Amino acid sequence: MWFHFTNGGHLLDAGGTVNEWLKLSGKYGWAGVEFFFVISGFVLPYALFAGNYRLQHFGTFLVKRLIRLEPPYIASLLLIIALLFLGQFVPGYQGEKFTMDWARFFLHFGYLNSYFGYESYNPVYWTLAIELQFYFCIALLFPLLVREKLLGRIFVPAIFLLLSTIPSRADVIFRYLPLFTLGILCFQYFSGMISKRLWYLLTAIATAFALASLNLTAAIAGTLAALAIGISKDMNFEAIKTALVWRTLSWAGAISYSLYLLHVPIGGRVVNIGQRFASNSMESLLTLLLAVVVSMFSAWLLYRLVEKPSQRYSASLKFNAE
Repeated sequence: MWFHFTNGGHLLDAGGTVNEWLKLSGKYGWAGVEFFFVISGFVLPYALFAGNYRLQHFGTFLVKRLIRLEPPYIASLLLIIALLFLGQFVPGYQGEKFTMDWARFFLHFGYLNSYFGYESYNPVYWTLAIELQFYFCIALLFPLLVREKLLGRIFVPAIFLLLSTIPSRADVIFRYLPLFTLGILCFQYFSGMISKRLWYLLTAIATAFALASLNLTAAIAGTLAALAIGISKDMNFEAIKTALVWRTLSWAGAISYSLYLLHVPIGGRVVNIGQRFASNSMESLLTLLLAVVVSMFSAWLLYRLVEKPSQRYSASLKFNAE
């Protein structure tokens, strides 16, 4: 969010020391995507393991994921369409007249826009397409991750890393597989399937592949995310769970998916409006802070009204019910 607000528009183009520092503060915020992929690589197999997942549960798993993620996604898509339509009636609007492109709209439901040459209505949606590809991979290959023999357990991480060397489009999962692998290794370490020493070794190898398939910043971000997860295994958080900072971070974590979906269409508009009137660095900073507050409030509403009920229903579906 901070990356898009500080580096995605023209609010800070006027220059000045404060504006330059603000731009710099968000310059590497795009690497949050790398954190996101590593966390997914950890959380998904961890949840499958806890839920006693088997390959025959493949259909249930996909249904659970779609119920969990699609309603907020579709709600954000409809909101964007509504904003595009209503925006043309705002006084001072200088853009083109909005016309509904139904092919572009319906391709969103399969995350297929880029494959047919259409831009997504929200630039962050491309990561959800990569996530969906990972869901298929992990649901099919999870039984191999928990095999009794060590060589069997590291087979999938090894294959993922080798596949990452295949040249591919940016909307295909191959180049991001080292990041998901970093998360998978964290899961195996957390679950006692690999030792700490082996985890460090394999993490280093996965980092090298991330560097080769992506870039230095992405590799560093992914490795830091993996180390943060792995190191936390031996930490005791019980003593601070009542602290205000813990509750604040937990709340931010709860609304983070909704925030991801809404910060561009909601907060981005606040930034765009603000840049018309901000004449100095202080006004630019206030515009950024307002965009953050509005985005988080909107995300909280989406979370309470759509995401949380979806999450609750998804959790009610159990693998062992089959």
